Amino acid sequence: MARAARIRMLLMDVDGVLTNAKLYNVPGPDGKPWETKGFDAQDGIALQWMSWYGIETGVISGRVSPAVEERARQVKMTHVYQGHIEKIPILEQICAKSGIPADSIAYMGDDLTDVVVMRRVSLGFAPANARPEVKKAAHYVTTAAGLWIFDTASDQVAHVIRGLGDPHGIAVSPNGSTVYVTNTADNVVEVIDAATATVTGTIPVGQLPWGLALSAKGTTLYVADPDSNQVSVISTKTDTVTGTISLAGGPDTLALTPNGSQLWVCGLTSAIVTVVDTSNDSVVGSLNLGGFGANSGDGMDPADMVLTATPTPGGS
Repeated sequence: MARAARIRMLLMDVDGVLTNAKLYNVPGPDGKPWETKGFDAQDGIALQWMSWYGIETGVISGRVSPAVEERARQVKMTHVYQGHIEKIPILEQICAKSGIPADSIAYMGDDLTDVVVMRRVSLGFAPANARPEVKKAAHYVTTAAGLWIFDTASDQVAHVIRGLGDPHGIAVSPNGSTVYVTNTADNVVEVIDAATATVTGTIPVGQLPWGLALSAKGTTLYVADPDSNQVSVISTKTDTVTGTISLAGGPDTLALTPNGSQLWVCGLTSAIVTVVDTSNDSVVGSLNLGGFGANSGDGMDPADMVLTATPTPGGS
């Protein structure tokens, strides 16, 4: 409480702190892809409250996006610095400009470049989805990350499961008894009993597990591991990885065709959808999405992908 009492400014990273860490590329006025992000409306209200009480706010981000400028304007941020991986010089610049010393500043970050700032200021925060090294450096780690289970009959929250690290992808078995959730913080898939809302097991997979696709019969689970450039193949009968499919471009979004014969994979750093034959886990085709995002290296990174039929793609 003593540290919090003297705080006169809150600085933050952007991706993974004010957003869910996903990046979206949309056509800009010049026809080239612009990077945008999804911000949380509830954060916006809290940030405006801080401005009402004289607490300055701001961001120091390694990336550059017009969306950040607009969001900063909406929530009345005082300091906006983008394109800076080395954040200490920016912190020093902000201190000099504002007249607020580092021991009156709080900082929230989720990645390795944020640790040095957290150690320099008075109070360091890490979101629940932060890297383990960042959590160790923080004075406080938020606990919002988790799985909320709703009762659709009453539209009320029936259960909240905490301790899932950084949950992202989710899949439910055909009979509704089992829920699978990717935990990107611990590089595992969490296996959850839907009836009791308890974790019954974990399945180690590749780096940064993201999207999931479960076969119609519920016997095979596919997991996108973008940082390992692979898709893990899991047998749900044994809850073990039975194989991996190597794919370049950081695969993160998956979709199975209705008959389960093909797995379509979209990558984080390419504008190509790869088609995999699930009978032998081999690549049988690809779709070039026009090069959008390919030149920038930021990729398409769609929020989701849905297949309504079983098409036969041509070669790339």
